[in-house]
Amino acid sequence: MSPEWYPTKRETGKVVPTWLYIAIHAHGSLTAIEDKAWLRSQVEDLTDLHEATRTAPWSVSDAPQAYIDRMMRGIVGLEFRVERLEGAWKLNEEENAADLEGTRKGLEAAGRAGELLARALAGR
Repeated sequence: MSPEWYPTKRETGKVVPTWLYIAIHAHGSLTAIEDKAWLRSQVEDLTDLHEATRTAPWSVSDAPQAYIDRMMRGIVGLEFRVERLEGAWKLNEEENAADLEGTRKGLEAAGRAGELLARALAGR
């Protein structure tokens, strides 16, 4: 967070940049999946999703089959079964009310990611 957002900067200058974050730590078991049909389906679905907005979307079938087969050998699928989630956050809770409000306003002006953090900071 930029000290520029804090009224305290103008009042005393005794501020430094800090970082706000929200993190989720997932604990569980990981399984490697080597089933070729499953992997191919995942690659095709991901490709279709990310190419969908293009004027001329690329498709896996656009490439020669032998080339795709060779590229697929380098892919290992992973399945993660979540058993426990733990949250951690730092949202400037130690700041005074004026600096918290300055941070909220600064984040809201910083775009979508900042807006989401601002809502979390405000408890909305």
